[in-house]
Amino acid sequence: MTNKRENTLLKQTWPVKRIFKYRYETLNDPVVLEEPLEIHINGRLMAVLMRMPGDEKELAAGFCLSEGYIRDIKDILLIHHCGSGYGDHEAESSGGFESRNRVEIRTSEEKQMAASRVSDAVRIGMDHKHTHTPKSQSET
Repeated sequence: MTNKRENTLLKQTWPVKRIFKYRYETLNDPVVLEEPLEIHINGRLMAVLMRMPGDEKELAAGFCLSEGYIRDIKDILLIHHCGSGYGDHEAESSGGFESRNRVEIRTSEEKQMAASRVSDAVRIGMDHKHTHTPKSQSET
């Protein structure tokens, strides 16, 4: 079953020229869109992934498990996909509602310690390359 947002994404098109031997035709071809997805664990930004919209909670849980941010699926207390996904970008950027491009995962604090060490190591490596890493609200 698809939702309204998925139907809208499927109908997005890009103008292309289809070339034949003695002629060409211009048509609108469907394209796949990607959006960023922030993954936060206990308020800390752990990763930003590019993905096609849909199944955000499952993607975030699988990514965190496979990368070792979370040791076991039983350690997850809550997964929350923020926002409805139907808002416009102006409302999102002005703080009108939570971003649909964010997943918040809650774990018990002792289970978070290993993930925090990995995140700190990644941040140190990123700072070394002179890139900017956004701070979570708990760090400000």
